[in-house]
Amino acid sequence: MPVRRCAGCRRPDTVAGLVRVAVAADGTLVVDARRRLPGRGLNVHPLARCVERALQPRPLARALRIPSAPDTAALAARVLAAAPPTAAPPTAGAPTAAPPPAGAGGPVS
Repeated sequence: MPVRRCAGCRRPDTVAGLVRVAVAADGTLVVDARRRLPGRGLNVHPLARCVERALQPRPLARALRIPSAPDTAALAARVLAAAPPTAAPPTAGAPTAAPPPAGAGGPVS
């Protein structure tokens, strides 16, 4: 599964855990739920702290290569509402390895 970097916290994650924001043909910012809109986009975790950082005007305009960022209040609400069902918040220092198989390392009866 492809891995992308969150524009808010800068941590890598699979595309299943991120929401893509793109510039539509009319120049508005939209949530690209199908991840199919052409052009530049940014990926963000559907968490308030990541959305707040990613949608700040200057970083947003720079990431999308647009002259100035439009009002993002409504977009932030749509990003948070578009959370993928399997999205889990990233945790600092969390191991990325799979858990041990059942029965391995558990208490012995």
